[in-house]
Amino acid sequence: MSKYYSLDLSGRAARYGLKHGSGRTAETFSIGRATAVRWADKLRKTCDVAIGKVGGHRRALLEPHQDW
Repeated sequence: MSKYYSLDLSGRAARYGLKHGSGRTAETFSIGRATAVRWADKLRKTCDVAIGKVGGHRRALLEPHQDW
């Protein structure tokens, strides 16, 4: 299962990654190299590192029996 990181950590690591590269960022912040690459890429493209929506809509279990 994936791990949620704080917005502060992801922002600092992404800015560091743009300057110093993903390998050094991964070692410095104790994160995976792929995570460092994704955060830096997202910061470069959108100027933000906030996570997107997690999960989705789930219908109520009793919705088919609502009229009853």
